[in-house]
Amino acid sequence: MGQEDFEQTYLYHNESMFQVVDSVTRSTGRLTKLLRIIDMNNTRLRKISYKYTKQDAAAAKVMEDFYPQLLGMVCAVICPGWLDHMWNIWCPLFPSRVVKKWHFLPSVANMKKSKEDLKPILRYVSQENLPNTYEGQNNEWPLPVAGEHFAAMERDTIGL
Repeated sequence: MGQEDFEQTYLYHNESMFQVVDSVTRSTGRLTKLLRIIDMNNTRLRKISYKYTKQDAAAAKVMEDFYPQLLGMVCAVICPGWLDHMWNIWCPLFPSRVVKKWHFLPSVANMKKSKEDLKPILRYVSQENLPNTYEGQNNEWPLPVAGEHFAAMERDTIGL
């Protein structure tokens, strides 16, 4: 996929996410932001696609212009130890606003030892809605589609 198509896909994705987040913000009166969870289980450094990573970063930068406050946090979960070490080396090179939005959580076994690791995610997702894969209480998989949830809310609101 070329960079233009990649950015167009991001644009559609972010617009749909923005509509859901905006709906939640308006219905609850609480500012709602997007939490992006990246499951790093079994990630190997040599398997990471440089081309994809470069396209993703460029598209994310473009989207930040359209949706400056949409993303609340990116959380990489079940991270291999090497990734955390690399982040600690690289993070001084990034602006503080970027560093604040990225969190790396250890393996589930290590999360069980320290509930402190879950605090960043629990700012965005309640314990009962967090999938049990990430030490939450939600056993449902796949997770319900947010659009279906809000479409049902809309139907209930207008009496369909």
